[in-house]
Amino acid sequence: MIYVPSKNIIFVKSRKTASTSIEIALSFLARHDKKAVITTVDRKSEDFRSNYAVKPRNTIGRTNPFQDYYFSGGLIGARRILGDFKHRRKYWNHMPISLVRARLGKDVFDKATKISIDRDRMDTILSHINWKANQDDRILELKDYFCLFNPPDNDLLFTVKGKFSLDQVFYQERIKELYEWLESAFGERIPDQIKDFQSKAVIKKFTRYELEQYLADE
Repeated sequence: MIYVPSKNIIFVKSRKTASTSIEIALSFLARHDKKAVITTVDRKSEDFRSNYAVKPRNTIGRTNPFQDYYFSGGLIGARRILGDFKHRRKYWNHMPISLVRARLGKDVFDKATKISIDRDRMDTILSHINWKANQDDRILELKDYFCLFNPPDNDLLFTVKGKFSLDQVFYQERIKELYEWLESAFGERIPDQIKDFQSKAVIKKFTRYELEQYLADE
């Protein structure tokens, strides 16, 4: 999740959509905004963006558990919400937009341009399966994944009290459009090295055809 006050932009980080690459690009563009909220990413990505003098910042602060639970609509469990309150963990990766709204406040949220990136639903699930299969030796077949994990649903990240709350959604299949939009908004070019960076390269153990066949048989 990234919030850039100087440009009034909120980026909601979705799952398995090349969103980390976008987050690195946006944090690079926001590097001079001292009030920007830049959340922590994985170690490989942090090491990469440190080359551009970008580090996480402004992620710590006081939260309101009651307000968080109300706006998240149960999407975020009480344990996580109370943990954030205890450790003053205000902003973090893959925060649903409902929680972003609760913590930034209505005035800031309503005035900001809220964007994210998505992709074909089946490709999102397949990417998550292969990512998990590279990490977890228990996943030998597709059924193992579905027994162990819930497939990601980015639509849930994009709603507040059941209402779709983004101003614009870009798509991974046309990711160039998002880079162009960001470059236009900031008036600065994103280095090609950032655009080409891959944070989570994985071995593809399962194919889309196999996934479609598995789901059709269930």
